[in-house]
Amino acid sequence: MTNGPYRRLTGILRSNGRSSVLETDDGEIVRLATSDDHTVHDGTRVIVEGRMSGPDLLKLVWIGSATV
Repeated sequence: MTNGPYRRLTGILRSNGRSSVLETDDGEIVRLATSDDHTVHDGTRVIVEGRMSGPDLLKLVWIGSATV
């Protein structure tokens, strides 16, 4: 699936070396596909948007800090 549904997810961003994953509020682990460096958000609560490309891969379009 290369042009999957557009999703907006909230959770904690975790950097795992070469890439980042999002631990969602529902307990999902979603890998983020991006060439940008988002280590500034590592360990923080974020909102991400993008298109799903498979069951656990989000092609990232936008990321921002989530406020409580």
